[in-house]
Amino acid sequence: MASRYKTPLNPFATSGYYGPHYFCNREKESDQILRILKNG
Repeated sequence: MASRYKTPLNPFATSGYYGPHYFCNREKESDQILRILKNG
């Protein structure tokens, strides 16, 4: 199955979103972003 996310040229991606593989163990940050987006 092909990935729907692009593979970054740089292993330390600084912009864009490359899927959950490159955004792991960031539950606290994810919760904060969602809270801010929901104005709470």
